[in-house]
Amino acid sequence: MLTLLGFKAWSQQEQVIDEVVAVVGANYVLQSDIEAQYIQFRMQGGITDARATRCQILEDLLFQKLMLNQAELDSVEVTDDQIEQTMDARFRYYIQQFGSQEKLEQFYKKSLIQIRDEFRVLVKEQLMVDEVQQGIVKDLKVTPSEVRAFFNSLPADSIPML
Repeated sequence: MLTLLGFKAWSQQEQVIDEVVAVVGANYVLQSDIEAQYIQFRMQGGITDARATRCQILEDLLFQKLMLNQAELDSVEVTDDQIEQTMDARFRYYIQQFGSQEKLEQFYKKSLIQIRDEFRVLVKEQLMVDEVQQGIVKDLKVTPSEVRAFFNSLPADSIPML
């Protein structure tokens, strides 16, 4: 079940803390999720249309939540070892990109332990989504000529311009 809604959490001073943008099953997408990914995209450069980028991020998050919902329905499990291995690889990459662990901590304004704790749930969910996607495409076989034939069958106005 997919539900789009505008639910706002309010503090005592009536200040918006976050906003639920969509709900897929028992999983939800927050406005802060969209903004966090938008900031990452902006850091990488290449954003020409902020609104279109945020819409694409929302679409991607909805797809992820749909796959996560399916993973939960299918009782997909990932081990702590899988999570830790994935996190170790990601944090080696992040530290390399930032130049040092200290710069990474300065960017997030948190210690590496706090950052890892926040990312643990995200990594677990991503591994579950990956497992569902692999299950969907495991028996799929497409040849280059089939891809070419499909591409050639598309109307010219349906092909995205890059």
